[in-house]
Amino acid sequence: MLLTLELAAPGIVLGFVLGAVLALMRLSPNRPLSSVAWAFVWLFRSVPLIL
Repeated sequence: MLLTLELAAPGIVLGFVLGAVLALMRLSPNRPLSSVAWAFVWLFRSVPLIL
């Protein structure tokens, strides 16, 4: 159980930080920055979840 928590905590933090950065990039008036964020989100939304 301890190993699971040790692996989950950094994953949660990294996911939150990456999500916040992508959200700020999508809101950016800078067109290339916004486009990169849009493409990244589109790519991961188009990949089906593997459970």
